[in-house]
Amino acid sequence: MDEIIWNIDCATLPTVTRHCKKCGKLRAFECSGCFRVNAQKRLMDVWLIYKCPECDDTWNLPVLSRVSPQAVPAALLAGFHRNDAALARRYALDGELMRRSGAALDMPELRVTGVTPPAGQRVTMALTPECALPVRVAAVLRMGLRLSRSEFERLVADGRIRAHGGDVLRMKLGSGARVDVEL
Repeated sequence: MDEIIWNIDCATLPTVTRHCKKCGKLRAFECSGCFRVNAQKRLMDVWLIYKCPECDDTWNLPVLSRVSPQAVPAALLAGFHRNDAALARRYALDGELMRRSGAALDMPELRVTGVTPPAGQRVTMALTPECALPVRVAAVLRMGLRLSRSEFERLVADGRIRAHGGDVLRMKLGSGARVDVEL
């Protein structure tokens, strides 16, 4: 059986729904891509800055709290200081970091790259996200295969789409998944 690899990434950075103090309403705060580094005596804190799109009020996502600067790798610390875009993306997509901070992460539009499975041939598809994503495997497959919900559910009922180790309709993508597909 052939294997097809699909890479899944976010087209944009996710927003964080928070109450804006200036607007007085719930707003979708956007990642600014900038870090704030603050050192007090022998300990330092690092935050990723989010901004309200309406009034530019800020919310700081705690990345590191009360750590010794010597405990942080030099390359990582330099990335914080120069507001490295890839580093900001990594922390903005860290669902566990968001959960610990009490933020509600709004999933952005996903982008799927890879070849479509050939018709009439059973293949194993490896779905590999850029980071752990809390979306269903079924949603990624429907989007990538351009299938309606009813078409997808019919293929699952016929046994032509099966997930390795779980129910394809309920399984979360997380760090990746493997699925057998026959179109």
